Amino acid sequence: MLRNLIASTLFSALLLAAPAFQGERTFVQNDGSSFQAQVKGDEYLHWTETKNGDVLIYNKKSKNHDFAIIQNSELAPSGEMYTDQPQTQGLRSAPTHHKISKEGHSKLWQQKRQQGLNR
Repeated sequence: MLRNLIASTLFSALLLAAPAFQGERTFVQNDGSSFQAQVKGDEYLHWTETKNGDVLIYNKKSKNHDFAIIQNSELAPSGEMYTDQPQTQGLRSAPTHHKISKEGHSKLWQQKRQQGLNR
C-alpha cells in the first residue's frame, strides 16, 4: 500500500514537470488574426517565441499576445499586440515595441530558475 502511494506521488510529480510542446502552434489574436510561434520555457519562466525571435506574452486584459517587456523581474505584456503582417506605409505608425535582448531574457530566466531551485 505504502509502495503504491509513493509510486503514484512520484509519477504525479513527473507529470507536473513536463516540458512545453516543442513544435510550432497557431495562435489567434482577439481581432481574429493568427500567427505561428513556439511555447518555450519551464515551470519558472515561460513565453511564446516567433520564428524571428520576438518574445511574446499573453495579455489577459486584451486577450492578445503582446510583445514582452521585463518589468519588476517578470515578463509582462507591453500593451502592443504582435502581428506578423507587414505594416503598410502611411496607414499606421511603425511598431514601438522594445525588443527584449537575448542577454536580458537569458539573465531573467537563469534568475527565475535559481529562485525556484532555492525554494
